[in-house]
Amino acid sequence: MKKINGSIVYESLGEIVEPDHSCLVVWDVQNGLVDWIFNNAPKKK
Repeated sequence: MKKINGSIVYESLGEIVEPDHSCLVVWDVQNGLVDWIFNNAPKKK
């Protein structure tokens, strides 16, 4: 672990995946994905 400009930077995989240093992000993209699959997504200009 290093401290750079006041921020802690983890160097090893063990430090990164330690539960105190990690979080799980769940992002629901179902609506956007369904529109894209069936070609109903808004068209880009």
